[in-house]
Amino acid sequence: MSLLSEALTGIYGAYRLARADRRGMDLFDGTVEQCRRSFWAAAIVIPVMEGLRVLIKTPPENAYNLDNLFIIALTWIITWTAFPVLMITIGRQIGIEVASIRYVTLYNWSNVIQVLILLPGLVLPIFIPESQAVFVSELGQFIVLVYCGYMVRVAFGAGWGLCVAVVLLDIELASVVHGMALHLLKG
Repeated sequence: MSLLSEALTGIYGAYRLARADRRGMDLFDGTVEQCRRSFWAAAIVIPVMEGLRVLIKTPPENAYNLDNLFIIALTWIITWTAFPVLMITIGRQIGIEVASIRYVTLYNWSNVIQVLILLPGLVLPIFIPESQAVFVSELGQFIVLVYCGYMVRVAFGAGWGLCVAVVLLDIELASVVHGMALHLLKG
């Protein structure tokens, strides 16, 4: 399967799960190769998010010097790999490696869907006062959290308690990485 057709299949599977269609999970076969290729979702998400960051916030003069670009790139790399590697490692340790590989594949492609869900809340402040756009932004964030929990539920057949724990783990890892990056960018 070509990378383009695999990307379209992955995004479509993630989209189906976003619509609460459990059969979207059938598009993820649990192979290591499919999982590796799912990291190409970053090639879609990162340029969109970085473009929005530049569009929405006027960066300081030195924002894109070589040191800062290195920190930003390293932050993206760590953010895109830490949680998936942790999930596959845990899955391997508790005997559900194939399910965790399928989940990580879904998780990676779902980032494209998550960006689309968050997009209105990110773009609206450009056109209307931020105070009026807050509801749309928070609604998008809530929808993404529910979506992420639902993905865990479908991929692992988990109860909602485990779903919440996995989503919180993802949020905490991302917060730590972004916190360290902000510290380095300010320092």
